[in-house]
Amino acid sequence: MQQEDFVEDFNPMDGSDGGRSSTGKKTGLIAFQSEEHGLGIKAAENATKKYFNDSARRSPRATSNDTVSALIGKHADSAVVPIENDIGGYNKKTLMSLMDFRGYEICGEVGGADEYVLAVPYAQVMEMAESAFTSSFDGKLSVGNLPRDMQAQESLRRRIGRVYASADAQNRCQSALDGMRAEGMKVESIPNGGDPYRFVMQAAMDSLDADRLIETRHDDFTNQNVRVSRLRGVNYTKSLSAVLLPRDQASLGLPKSGAVGDDNRPRVSFGESDYIIIDDRLEGDQTIQTRFLALQRGGGQKISPLRLIAYTLFGWTPYWRPEVAEYTKRSGPLHSAFDNRKSDKETVRVLLKVNSRGRGVTDTSALARRLASAQLNYTPITIDDRPETLPMVYEIELKTPKQIGRFGDVLEFAARGHHNWKPQMLGAYPSSTPLPSAATHVHNPYIRPIYLALGTGLFIALTIILFQTLLGG
Repeated sequence: MQQEDFVEDFNPMDGSDGGRSSTGKKTGLIAFQSEEHGLGIKAAENATKKYFNDSARRSPRATSNDTVSALIGKHADSAVVPIENDIGGYNKKTLMSLMDFRGYEICGEVGGADEYVLAVPYAQVMEMAESAFTSSFDGKLSVGNLPRDMQAQESLRRRIGRVYASADAQNRCQSALDGMRAEGMKVESIPNGGDPYRFVMQAAMDSLDADRLIETRHDDFTNQNVRVSRLRGVNYTKSLSAVLLPRDQASLGLPKSGAVGDDNRPRVSFGESDYIIIDDRLEGDQTIQTRFLALQRGGGQKISPLRLIAYTLFGWTPYWRPEVAEYTKRSGPLHSAFDNRKSDKETVRVLLKVNSRGRGVTDTSALARRLASAQLNYTPITIDDRPETLPMVYEIELKTPKQIGRFGDVLEFAARGHHNWKPQMLGAYPSSTPLPSAATHVHNPYIRPIYLALGTGLFIALTIILFQTLLGG
């Protein structure tokens, strides 16, 4: 797999296990990365509504590489991967995946915000309720005997013995965890690489009474099934385990019309999820905004002949030059990205990768100066996980279609052989989030010829004066 050339023209999907609905939206399976602060599920849902068909199924993957690999390998028809959040910055694993794979195009971006909540496993609460009402037990009715809303939250909170938290949760919710320690709760860390959702769920299952007896029989008189549970009363005095989870993870399985409070925020809810949220206002929790990219197979839309002729006649990009031949093929998606904007306020972002290290590689600061000269906002990202080439990815903002010409000039400059930067376009997509303004200066193409003419004239004048002086002497 070559990683150093321009992205080649993409082959369209063969439609073996996907396709499009009558609305034009993608159908089939959507692979998404599920570990980005618990927002992957929400991002996949938003991407489904915005770019794909509501009937598309969603399937989680552990990493960006696995997600994009599923797309390229035709195990999925679309993919959703994180690109940036406002605390950790750009997701370099995703950028490396986009560098390594070919055959995708970026549909656009979706966003999401997460916050941590304190949740307890539903199974432990069920066991506690069964121990309190052991004669006959109907899960919904017995748990319903517990007080609701804030009273339920406070009642369950007093029974928490230990709280599990990932490194990210401990960093973002330090004040809340200090308060829990002051209440007598023991705070424990989730092992590195462990999934908090599954780790605490397994710990809760292991804590359940192995001798519990639950029988289900049919009552002929009422024509209903009756569940009978017999447990030792000591289970009622057990302490509960709790965990800090992103709200979207803790709410898995909850209906969209789930229990809410007066301010329309989700409140305690029983029976629909693996966890019960008992505190959704943790002190000091920092909300993270994350951007995701929605990908699909295909692309390779070439520029139309009329556009090619028009742009060549205006002379802003020499399309006959070999080093920009691939850009000619890829400029179609740039125009498509502008066409797909929801409003004129949205911009188009382009991801351009160059190498900054290796034999014969020149200083990439010249590219930054070129971008500034073209008055294009950009953000440089260094991929330090690959020290042999130390790739740089520039996310470049194009505000109007006219700036495509400026970007073409920049790309032509980057593709010049003596730089050895090996530029690679990773994609273009519309964005509603503007990039911070970069330091730019106006580039006037007539300045250099004027200075050259003035210098030549001055040289000739000095030469004439010198000869006159010598002849006169």
